[in-house]
Amino acid sequence: GMDYSLALFWQRKSAASGCAEGLFGLAGLYREGLGTDKDPVTALVLYARAAGNGLELEERQAIEVASKAAWELLRAGGFTQGESFDQGLLGEAIIGFREKNGLKGGKEISAPLMAALLRENQQMVKEKLRLALSP
Repeated sequence: GMDYSLALFWQRKSAASGCAEGLFGLAGLYREGLGTDKDPVTALVLYARAAGNGLELEERQAIEVASKAAWELLRAGGFTQGESFDQGLLGEAIIGFREKNGLKGGKEISAPLMAALLRENQQMVKEKLRLALSP
């Protein structure tokens, strides 16, 4: 297999300087767990930052990352107990989260939902971003 620690090193350097391609590449490494642990929340935050810097994510990819990140964020907030990602439990947890926070909608993943989840877990997100971008 390929050694991804070097890729991680260079993508991180590039991402830390605010380069969209670097952020995008680093997000991919976190999404797939290459050279680092799989971390969908970190991947999502890096993708969002890359998008803010002008890079678009393919829809199917975006939904997959958002679903897995939502799962982790809902787990951190105690809305779901499951260890491994489960679409059905995710839906229930989303509905519970929406009700508690007075958000409209059903069990679908949406931009406002993700924004609310990231806000709710701000400390965790800040820390993940700090770790992702520090050498």
